[in-house]
Amino acid sequence: MGRSFVTALLLASCSAFVVSPASAETLRMAYGTAPVSADPYPYSDTQTGSLAEHVFEMLVGLDDAPLLATEWAWDSPTSIVFNLREGVSFFQWRALRGARRGLQHVPHDVSRRWPRQCRDLGAWARHQCRCGG
Repeated sequence: MGRSFVTALLLASCSAFVVSPASAETLRMAYGTAPVSADPYPYSDTQTGSLAEHVFEMLVGLDDAPLLATEWAWDSPTSIVFNLREGVSFFQWRALRGARRGLQHVPHDVSRRWPRQCRDLGAWARHQCRCGG
């Protein structure tokens, strides 16, 4: 009887910590330590990687399911062409103006990221990392 009373008391106290669901515009994440950056490219820490998984969409899923790319095909043994989903938009917060505006995602927005990533690959891999406009 004493053990079940303690268990009931413990469960009742846990319900006090239940919070209401966040609004659709709020993303709350809890980490043991803060991510190093919101930019996933130059950092390999776990927190930054986790943040990137929740914020940025990959071209293709780990199971080869289409994500940002709707289809893709090898143009040559060393070149692949991705067709991106139409109408994808993302939001950029304008803190100084306090306004939010939607920006259309265009192929250029995706392809301009590649040169930045390729820059640090080294001579061996750099020739394999090219983007068309």
